[in-house]
Order: sequence, then structure tokens, then C-alpha cells
Amino acid sequence: MLQKKYYLHTWTHADTDEETKIVDDTVHPFILDDIGLRFEDWYQDDMFDAINEIILTERLKCLIDYWFSDHKIKFTPIERVEYGLNFKDNYPHATLGKFWRCEPKGIPGVDDFGVWKRMYLVISEKALIFLREHSVYYAESDEIIGDIDSYFNSEKNEFWM
Repeated sequence: MLQKKYYLHTWTHADTDEETKIVDDTVHPFILDDIGLRFEDWYQDDMFDAINEIILTERLKCLIDYWFSDHKIKFTPIERVEYGLNFKDNYPHATLGKFWRCEPKGIPGVDDFGVWKRMYLVISEKALIFLREHSVYYAESDEIIGDIDSYFNSEKNEFWM
């Protein structure tokens, strides 16, 4: 029996900082390097988006490393984290931990974590259940029925709008 696959749409919880480098702006999404984050708010999801980059908390990264030993994800540490004025006003005593850039290298629809056309996160049912059990609440998911190319070439991929 084929495993179910899902498109996971993560929400933006941070912006990139001014020092983030755009390596290639001729493609969509841009290719970024040396990513830093700027937070104005915190929605407490351990996986979120920042300018089409998938970002994880250190806690979730460690859990994925443990439970998905063959995850085929490249993790890069985020070296800079800034707190905007809204964040400081709303959470005066809060500090956020370490964050990681998450670049799934798996085959979408085959591996537990993959990205279709550098833009859409495709995960297995096993990964979806795992993420829901580990502080990924706000990201919305939609089951991909049939061919992945057909799904993303239809308007179905905008289910979350």
C-alpha cells in the first residue's frame, strides 16, 4: 500500500535580517545564504517559514535527528537572531533558543521529507503525525491525491488561502 503524502504549508513567524545574503535573485524563491532572523512575535510553532526558508527550533531538529535517522535533511544553524520592538514589548523576559535552517533533500512523495520545485514541502503521513505531536500546530496540511506535479500545477496547492 502506498504511503499518503501531504503538502505542509508553514506560516511565517520571522523575517530575515538585513545581513542575510541573496545568492541568486533570478529564481523563485530567491536562493539565500547566511540567514539571520528577526522576530516581532512568536506563535510557538517549532517549524515555520522565513522568506520561503523552512526554519526549525533546535528541539525539533534534535527530535527529527533521533526519530528519522534517514531523514535526508541538511540542517544549517542560524547564527543571528534579533528581537524587534514588538517582540520586546510583548515578551519582555523571553529569549528564544537556537534555530536551524531546514533543507529537505529527500524525494517528494517517496521520502518522509522533500521539497517540490524548491518551494513546497511534501511530507509523509508518518512525518505529519510526528510534527503534529511535536509542536507544529499552525502549519496547515493537505493530502496530495495522485500525482504531485498535477497537484501543484492545479489551484489545489493554495488550499490554505
